[in-house]
Amino acid sequence: PLCRKMIMNTLHLRCPCRPLWQHAHARPHAACMAPPRVQQPRMVAAASAKDTAEGDDEEETVAPGKPMRIERLLANLGYGKRKECQMLVKQGVATRSDGSRLKIGEKVVWSDVLLDGEPLDPPPPITLLLHKPVGYVVTAPDDDNVPDPKIYDLLPQRFSIRRPFLSAVGRLDKDTSGLLLLTDDGQLVHRINSPKKGIWKVYEAQLSAPLEGKDAEAAVKKFASGQMLLTGDTIPLLPAKLTMLSPTQAQVAICEGRYHQVRRMFTQLGTEVVKLHRMKVGALTLEGLARGTWRYISAEELAAVFNGPSSSEVLGLPEGADAPARANSGQASPASAAKPTGPPSSSAASQAVARVSAVEDDGELQEEDEEGDEGQPGAPERSHDARLLQQLRAAARPKKLRDAARWRRRTQKLQGDLKKEEL
Repeated sequence: PLCRKMIMNTLHLRCPCRPLWQHAHARPHAACMAPPRVQQPRMVAAASAKDTAEGDDEEETVAPGKPMRIERLLANLGYGKRKECQMLVKQGVATRSDGSRLKIGEKVVWSDVLLDGEPLDPPPPITLLLHKPVGYVVTAPDDDNVPDPKIYDLLPQRFSIRRPFLSAVGRLDKDTSGLLLLTDDGQLVHRINSPKKGIWKVYEAQLSAPLEGKDAEAAVKKFASGQMLLTGDTIPLLPAKLTMLSPTQAQVAICEGRYHQVRRMFTQLGTEVVKLHRMKVGALTLEGLARGTWRYISAEELAAVFNGPSSSEVLGLPEGADAPARANSGQASPASAAKPTGPPSSSAASQAVARVSAVEDDGELQEEDEEGDEGQPGAPERSHDARLLQQLRAAARPKKLRDAARWRRRTQKLQGDLKKEEL
């Protein structure tokens, strides 16, 4: 049987600061039942100036004119791990530009260091131009799930471990060759890949079956209509330009980059792409670059990516064609739904081009993960539940709500409001 002390402790009927036989039936004092104070550990003395300096540049990136510890500078540029870079300094492989030796932990600037008598690789941000051959996969250098050779095998080994990471701008599949950009600038990757920027990519495709006569003319109109819907997609493609160089050879210009887009577009026509080569991005070409080689690109060449032809120039339409308001992506208006189906007319093509031109002007193409057309001239009025749905999508973006708990509460509240509106 339980003793009286165990019973009283279980029922919390006595004050823990008093003996069991005193005030046995009294409630515990509030002060006694308060959570015990945890003695805070003494503050550790501040680290020495040397230790603080060692930890300051753990996450720093290399920049021109910015002093940095020599081993961290070399490690960030991909010349090895920290200890390996320390050995380079000890052995005198890494020296100052005047030939004097360096010490481990010494802070230097990027331009004042030589490695084996050669200057170091440029600091971030850098952009490379690679002529990708067939058979190489565009994936991370440490992706062990891909047994095929990777594009990083065509580059110096230090580029695969350089920090910030050197990533590909867009993807070319294993069987596609041509122009590929690599950079460590995340904003540059987004600017080039985003269809809102209207950067046109030109491909040359070799087809398995010929396209001639009326079939070729229908294919050109279908590509430029802006109403082509690929299998498995819910949003039609933006207008594209198809030029038949021969019955089995075509040139395609697109301003977006969906999964295997060019190959799937020709599959919709009943033919397959046997060979695919990317020739141009914007106004940048592979002129003078052999297959499987790479080089740094200059600021002028990088500007050529964004100074390429506009949508009107590519699609061969007058400048006034991009004046109308953009059409709803993936949704047909009631007026257009009432029209009989058939080949796209010139007005439909002009409205489709307006979608691309509006992207270049406003930078706000309506997509599933982008904001809608609310507040734009000529846009249809949106109901309250549609606005709530838009707020719900915006609340689901972790980058706008850093606090996870706040994000969950706001999402649940908006979901409840949406249900009330539906009822």
